[in-house]
Amino acid sequence: MLTGLTPTGLDGIDKVLGGFPKGGLIVLAGQPGTGKTILSAKILYEGGVRYSEPGIYASFTEDKHRFYSNMRGLGLDFEELENRGLFAYLDLIPVGRLGVSSIAEFIIDTVDKLKARRLVIDSFSALAQNFRDEAELRIFTHNVLYRICRNMDCTTILIEEIPIGAERIGFGVEEFIADATVILRKRLFDERILRELEIVKLRNVELKEYRFIFTLSSGVRVYPPFKLPTYDKHRLAYPPNDPSGNMYSTGVRDLDRILGGYPRGSTIVMEVDPKVEDNVYRLGLLLPVVYSFMEKHRPILIIPSLNTSFEEILSYNRYIGYRDEVIEELLRVVGLGLRGEEHRCLINLEGRDIDEDYGILVNRLDQFMRGRGPPLAIIGLDSLIARYGLEDSIRMVSLSIHETMKVGGLCIIIAKPVYRYRRVVEVLPAISTMHLKLSREHGVYLLYGVKPRTGLYVMDIDVSDNLIETRLTPMR
Repeated sequence: MLTGLTPTGLDGIDKVLGGFPKGGLIVLAGQPGTGKTILSAKILYEGGVRYSEPGIYASFTEDKHRFYSNMRGLGLDFEELENRGLFAYLDLIPVGRLGVSSIAEFIIDTVDKLKARRLVIDSFSALAQNFRDEAELRIFTHNVLYRICRNMDCTTILIEEIPIGAERIGFGVEEFIADATVILRKRLFDERILRELEIVKLRNVELKEYRFIFTLSSGVRVYPPFKLPTYDKHRLAYPPNDPSGNMYSTGVRDLDRILGGYPRGSTIVMEVDPKVEDNVYRLGLLLPVVYSFMEKHRPILIIPSLNTSFEEILSYNRYIGYRDEVIEELLRVVGLGLRGEEHRCLINLEGRDIDEDYGILVNRLDQFMRGRGPPLAIIGLDSLIARYGLEDSIRMVSLSIHETMKVGGLCIIIAKPVYRYRRVVEVLPAISTMHLKLSREHGVYLLYGVKPRTGLYVMDIDVSDNLIETRLTPMR
């Protein structure tokens, strides 16, 4: 009889599911290279480090020295756990020659001596080669594994290899008696590697979420769906310095490390998937670069996206905390067709004739920039298209790109799916300096560069010491 859940030590899973069945049999399956060994080893390691639960890794695939060396490279020091009496590594390659009964006895004796609470068998596919027939396989799964899990209260992870092109997991017997079945997958996402973890079965647990994104960075990290908390009592982390005299900081330390910053005089196309919440890309990517420019006393111009009001833009100052006079000095927001609304930060345009409006805007900006240096311009492309149509909007953006290059400023174009969007993504990335994409998969935000090309990064908005900071973790 299972009694509750045992935490895996993988925060993303434990946060959503609470863990795996305590004293249960967990089938962990996947094709080669999907991360089964690392994930199961991480669960053992966290069991020892966090919960002082002894663990055993029983392997048919590699010797102890290689395992320790590989895991040490991921920050998992199993040798230290072994010295504390919390871990044992069983090399089953030589034992396998003695037959299944010797293997079973060896594992059971070690579980008993160590009082192990976690066991990994890597892999059941290799172990099954030692069975004489299916009857012996059934005896092992029903008797030996049941004894280890239930009678000895040892949560057991059974690794299963899924051959490339196959769909069936293992031999069918073990999956039937398992308390949980987890499948790891590795697939392409816009020609970049994406890792997924799927909970196919979890006995006695209601699955509100069953698919997760995970990375092999820093060992293993599993990401639950991102939920934007209330940050009203927190401030944005202080922006980093510009990487060099020719580069502006992105405002995000991790993004500066990835891209080297934004080149002076450049235009950045930031393509935003419709599944992305507005506050996520604003707080995670736009506000940091705004803060960076303001802190260096550089002017900022914003043409908001369709669903962003002037008042909403001003409200984001609560994450930075500048005095009103500083905002009024450094910020200008373009209102297209806003009648009757007046504010020092607001530049009202009719939103009818693009040539007339562009002329007015350039004149106002010349006055605004005087003595303040090159500006940051953030342009919501959907607003322009709604007012002026697609081709005129592209023409206006092209003029803005030329002006940005001339004065050495920075232009960020927010591109969301709109009418004739294919035309947008054909033209803008071709004439821009950089092209970034922000998407969402299984509730997790993914950022990557199209130009220059980068791998996938999980984007998280972290809070520590009351400071909000965007974190980017590579999908390895």
